[in-house]
Amino acid sequence: MDFSEVVGQESIKRALTEAVDSKRLSHAYIFDGEKGLGKKTVAKIFANRILCQSNESKCNCNSCQMMKKGVHPDFYVVARDGNSIGVDNIRKMQAQVIIKPMYGKFKVFVVQDADTMTTDAQNALLKTLEEPPEHVVIILCSNNYGMLLETIKSRAVKYSFKRNSNDELEEYISKCGLLEKENKKFLINYACGNIGKLISLIEDEDLSDLRDVVIDYALGVKRMSRLKLRSAVDFFSENKDRVESLLDIIMLVYRDMIIIKETGDDTLLTNLDKRDIMLDRIDEFGNDELLKDIDNVAETIRYIKQNANFSLSIEVMFLKIQGEC
Repeated sequence: MDFSEVVGQESIKRALTEAVDSKRLSHAYIFDGEKGLGKKTVAKIFANRILCQSNESKCNCNSCQMMKKGVHPDFYVVARDGNSIGVDNIRKMQAQVIIKPMYGKFKVFVVQDADTMTTDAQNALLKTLEEPPEHVVIILCSNNYGMLLETIKSRAVKYSFKRNSNDELEEYISKCGLLEKENKKFLINYACGNIGKLISLIEDEDLSDLRDVVIDYALGVKRMSRLKLRSAVDFFSENKDRVESLLDIIMLVYRDMIIIKETGDDTLLTNLDKRDIMLDRIDEFGNDELLKDIDNVAETIRYIKQNANFSLSIEVMFLKIQGEC
């Protein structure tokens, strides 16, 4: 495991490498940033470097072999139980904290989705952060820094993970052998600087077919009959597990249509390969309508995240775009 496996985040990788090489490790770190930027991957590689018996970037010592197999006794991961990390999860971790490492000088604890810790869990963790044993390094991976208590923040070194550049995403795509220009452009623009999202897109074998169906609904909504509307709702219900990605496609189609109307600059289009079919329907959408439609889709995503009735949310979204409600 090596930092070269991580796309981007160069300043963070340099800082963590320097911390290990200089043996100036903090007892607590916060890796913060949106989901999909590599926080958990970096945390595991950082832990591997800390636990490595030779402190080399590429090594095959006993410690590194155990990390590869996922059986290192001095590496501990705290994952959320359901929607949150409760105080019992932290207390189980603390029972391991007080035990000295079996190999080397350190034990590393990674708290995934740390922003989902309950207040009681955070207060329990705070006791460890206030007086950490010398052998302990704790890494908190957070998607929402604001959800962490100030007392937690003040006792950890923070690293903010940034979105990847288009050049970094393009380099990754090229390594994967995806060289088709139009498809590459869609993947890069749709990923919006998020390497995790890009990887999901590449690995999603059904994406191309699903995208075609979604775009057909997005462009045909003005002429959509009640029967076709029901079909659309059923389609999104059948693909409920990836609904956010599919709704993102609708927003990007409407964004592209605004760009065509206002600038005509094809280089700015996410769905460049769909330009002709967008042009066929573009007169059915006014600029102000498109802006409202984008807001409607974004609002639907928020409602679904808040566990609103799924089918009703999708149906209302299409009716709003039609101007029926």
